[in-house]
Amino acid sequence: MTALNPLGYSILPPAMAAKAFGSRAVTQYQESICERALHQPGMSLVPGIMEEMEKFGVEFPIKNPEIFTSLPEFYLPDLQGGDIAEHFNNISEGILSGKVSLLKKFAEIDVPEPPTRAEIVYEAGWTRYQWKDGSGWTVDRAERGLESVPIAIFDCETFVKGTTFGHPILATAVSADSYWVWMHSSFANPSVEYTPQLVPLGTTNSVLIAHNVGFDRQRTREAYYLRHDPFHPTEPFGNLWFDTMSAHINVSGLASEQRFWFTQPSDSSFKWITPPDWTSKGSMNNLVDAYNFHCQPLIPVEKESKKTRNLFVTAESMSDFEPNRDELVEYALRDVKLTYDLYSILVLKYLQSNPSLTTLYGHFAQTSSILPVIPDWEGWVQNCERVWEESINKQNELLSELAEELLKDWQTDDIDIDNDPWLSQLDWTANFALKKDGKPKSCWYGVPMWYRKNAKNDKSAGKIVLEPITTKSRLSHILLRLKWKGQPLVYDQGKGWTFWNSEKSEYERVPHPDAEGQNVGGVLSKDYLDDFESGTLSSDLPQAQELIRLAIKVSYWTSVRSRVFEQLPERAIDEQDVTIVIPQTIPSNTISNRAGEHLWLTVPDPKPDKIGTEVKTRVQIKSPYTFISSDYDGQEAVVASIFADSHHKIAGSTQYGHSVLAGSKDDGTDMHSMTAKRIGISRTIAKNCNYGMLYGSGAKTLANTIRKGNKSISVKEAEKLGRILIEAKKGRKSRTSGEYLNGSDSYAYNEMARIADSPIPCNPLSRTKMSTALRPQTVNKDFFTVRNNWVIQSTGSAMLHAFLTAMEYLLHKYDIRARFCLSVHDSILFMCKEEDADKVSALYQVAHLWSWSWLRYNYGICEMPHANAWFSSIEVDHIFRKSATASTMTVSQPAQEPAGRAHTITSLVPVLNALEI
Repeated sequence: MTALNPLGYSILPPAMAAKAFGSRAVTQYQESICERALHQPGMSLVPGIMEEMEKFGVEFPIKNPEIFTSLPEFYLPDLQGGDIAEHFNNISEGILSGKVSLLKKFAEIDVPEPPTRAEIVYEAGWTRYQWKDGSGWTVDRAERGLESVPIAIFDCETFVKGTTFGHPILATAVSADSYWVWMHSSFANPSVEYTPQLVPLGTTNSVLIAHNVGFDRQRTREAYYLRHDPFHPTEPFGNLWFDTMSAHINVSGLASEQRFWFTQPSDSSFKWITPPDWTSKGSMNNLVDAYNFHCQPLIPVEKESKKTRNLFVTAESMSDFEPNRDELVEYALRDVKLTYDLYSILVLKYLQSNPSLTTLYGHFAQTSSILPVIPDWEGWVQNCERVWEESINKQNELLSELAEELLKDWQTDDIDIDNDPWLSQLDWTANFALKKDGKPKSCWYGVPMWYRKNAKNDKSAGKIVLEPITTKSRLSHILLRLKWKGQPLVYDQGKGWTFWNSEKSEYERVPHPDAEGQNVGGVLSKDYLDDFESGTLSSDLPQAQELIRLAIKVSYWTSVRSRVFEQLPERAIDEQDVTIVIPQTIPSNTISNRAGEHLWLTVPDPKPDKIGTEVKTRVQIKSPYTFISSDYDGQEAVVASIFADSHHKIAGSTQYGHSVLAGSKDDGTDMHSMTAKRIGISRTIAKNCNYGMLYGSGAKTLANTIRKGNKSISVKEAEKLGRILIEAKKGRKSRTSGEYLNGSDSYAYNEMARIADSPIPCNPLSRTKMSTALRPQTVNKDFFTVRNNWVIQSTGSAMLHAFLTAMEYLLHKYDIRARFCLSVHDSILFMCKEEDADKVSALYQVAHLWSWSWLRYNYGICEMPHANAWFSSIEVDHIFRKSATASTMTVSQPAQEPAGRAHTITSLVPVLNALEI
């Protein structure tokens, strides 16, 4: 049987808790609770906490799920240190110590200016330009590339129009004593026929540094090794990448609201009287701005002329590069030198800003992301295109038929335009001028203006041809005779689409999905699907239902197809049966330190009625390999609950903590269900409101969220509900202390505000510091919402880094070969041999436990509830999807694909016990 904490939550028993926190930490924690209970004035500690929680609807005794109360004790690995914090410090230093010294040493080199255009050799492949104590350059061919180089700056330029991917044609590098230039054979000699290729680095055990690594890494051949284990003690294999752009965002990046100031054109009417103080504490992310900010040269570097930079984009053939080759090579060499100078200063700032090496390890892991995909990736893409084009054509066909029928009815005088609320909105002006011989003067004779605006004179066909009519056009809405609440839609130049409101006796705007008072330009979209189904938006024509179905069907692929085309599926160098795509992952892509990737971090779960939404499930691996994946359960909510519980330093000692640890969706006691009941909204909208408040949303933003679920609610009413919710959950601010009081979640929001308003905010897990551009000592009380959001998001990011560091240590400890593939926010994907799948799943649970234990330890809560200790499910699957049994079928992927299997902590107990042996 498991132990119970003073409030009755099922927690790890003492022996296992000692393995999670350290025995000394657990002993001191238990003593502190006893000490506080003895000295608590008035009512004793625990009954007082219970009474406070009962005011918010918490019932005692706590109902613990049987899966936890019946869980036996089992083996956990020993910590490498006296407590969990020391453990993470030791294992991260053990993994990275050699790399950190390499990074620091490389930053100390005095790199000269690059070779001039007169010294450049135009030969295919790598050329090395070695400097010799100021005595000029030694120029050598480098047939094996950077094979002997342990660390270097790297940059590549591409022939954008050569392929949809944009393959490299020129690359430059800087190592400890040399510049390096790689040229595609067709760049060195334009008479050579161009064939796409990747840059062969020649090294599989180096640290490469670039500005925006995601772009450069995926254009190197060595990125396409399936094998990757650079920290293996006896067999290190795989290049590591450090991203100066990501590091800059982490150290001194700007929030989106701050970037607005930097992006104002010089001739803009928007002017600042004086620049805000924070403009000197951060910069935009591009290489030149970051260089000027961190290096602060006496004469700031100017950005290269657009003509030079854009030649890589505009060139139609390799011969277009030849007249400007000298200039282009100089441009590439300049960028690699700027990147080195930026790196030499920034890397030290980065290490100071991120005192835990788990952050650096997380950086290296994420810049090593890799995705095995289906072998016939191109065939899948083309199939999506085919289904998409068929659907687009069907849309056009339906609308064109309606337009042609309308024109025919008008020409036969079979309609009453003036009294028709839809047709009267169209311009029926037509040219009926005749020549002297009685023939029409124009091919447009008798064609009404609305038709003419959507048609062309096709001279080759000798007739007027109607252009495709899109669902976004006004004409489509009129042809479909759409209604809102039974009233015809009428377009108003000032209000957008409107309908007649008989109560108000005026035309009223159709409710906008985002905010009241905004004009709606079209309703044939997914935002109005619920309104179609409810009958609020309707039509007597069956074509309307078909059109909305088609609009939804094509919506995702329309938005994502260009990013899908940019992916490069390549055969793995060491596993020819495996096809690989390299994600463009940026570890700190936002001010909040969350990672970014322009396709893979935004992929949805498959939607049966939407083309291409199965893209995530096209990430597949065949036997003898398999994927291991899991999602953190409500990671940000759990983080906030620990913030709340830190007030009493007992797990589950607040309503917020209780809702996360013991709330149940089934009986309506979880956080989102409780919020939904409180103000009478759906659980889905309540969930969005809860996370919105966590990120700092006010009543107006919450009102927009509420109205998305029910457009009939007015903004005024929705804002009232938002204020009710804020007061109920956050509470009211004290005029004296400025803290929130009497809300169910007040303790959580007070802790977030405490961190956000401290002079140099640090996240409470890894102690990573906030960007210099956003710290209160720079911005005072401005940008609070962004800073508040940073507290949660940065802690979540640090949680991922801790997990990845723990997995690296555990895999080597138990001599298991597995590699990290991708993290999509709270979802983590690894790959291993099928025979090791259960062991890797078991290690997932240990890494998860350690990560949460570290955060709780930092807050002085050395007890671990079972509800927080374990992943609820770990998927063992050949397909990347939300769960091992989830369907992957959509309109563009109709095949039924085999299910995987899943582990809970219960099924992994024997596997964990076997690890001890």
